[in-house]
Amino acid sequence: MSRFLACLALLFFFAPFPVFQQQQLYWNNARADIRLTAIALNEEDPADVQVGDLVFLGGWHLTSKNRHFGGISSMLVRGKGRVLMLSDAGRMFAFTLPHHENLEEMRDIPMQVRLLPDLAGPEWDKSRRDSESLVFDPSTGSQGTGRHWVGFENDNSIARYDAAFTRMEARASPGAMRHWPRNGGAEAMLRLSDGRFVLFAEAAFGPDNSHEALLFSKDPLSNDTETRRFGYRSPTGYRVTDAAILPDGRVILVTRRYTFFEGSSAIVMIANPEDIAPGKVWTGREVAKLQPPYSTDNMEAIAVTQEAGHTIIWLASDDNFSSRQRTLLMKFRLETGAVSR
Repeated sequence: MSRFLACLALLFFFAPFPVFQQQQLYWNNARADIRLTAIALNEEDPADVQVGDLVFLGGWHLTSKNRHFGGISSMLVRGKGRVLMLSDAGRMFAFTLPHHENLEEMRDIPMQVRLLPDLAGPEWDKSRRDSESLVFDPSTGSQGTGRHWVGFENDNSIARYDAAFTRMEARASPGAMRHWPRNGGAEAMLRLSDGRFVLFAEAAFGPDNSHEALLFSKDPLSNDTETRRFGYRSPTGYRVTDAAILPDGRVILVTRRYTFFEGSSAIVMIANPEDIAPGKVWTGREVAKLQPPYSTDNMEAIAVTQEAGHTIIWLASDDNFSSRQRTLLMKFRLETGAVSR
């Protein structure tokens, strides 16, 4: 009976957001609207459309009457503008950008909202719902439909979900990350092209003035996975908040900083995973720096897609559920020279 119900659920997909090309999320949950208001890259000079190696293609301030919207910590983007955002309160938001290349006006777009399934405790308690990182691997799961991994910061655990987020398959706290700070732990996660996983701590210290990161030989929830510690060094004062894989297998990371006098800023980095070595410090090179007058906020999410042979970089910010901050979604093209270097 359970197999029959699972198959039946997959027949009724929510059309605007496919997780993978032949599979879509089916969420029989709350629906809401999300409003997009176009922003410029440079608020003082709208004609300025390039920062470092990133060419600005569009950006929006996202708002919704749904009181749960906000706190974006990671995201996935599929196809042309199908977006899945994960908040640090254990909620997911799925919507599709209509004709997003030319979207300049304020529009209301249907959005689905749901909690990550099988989370313990009440909805208002973030102690086991502080979801900070999200990875999707389309080559795994039943019949190759894929799986998701979610990293939780407060209890430094990782959960694995099926492709449509219908159930949690497993959740555990790997021993190597149990000493990480409760509010400075599993901040960013990625799956490398060879199947290894990398998990970044926000505040745990690594070797030689770096922040600690872990390299898992495969699925971090597998009993026989091997774990190695190393360090990642961001620019001074910055911390990694999310990471994604480029088409050539390298890693693109977003790092953020906040100071009282300068406010929020973000630096996007590219690093080569072949340089990761246990016990050593890994770092990358700067691709772009977002600071005023460039539009920026508490940048916490990054995603990569491809369009017409170009590498597209998506950035999103966490508003901390504060009226003084914004949820931004920004789309860039990575310059060809940056891809080849």
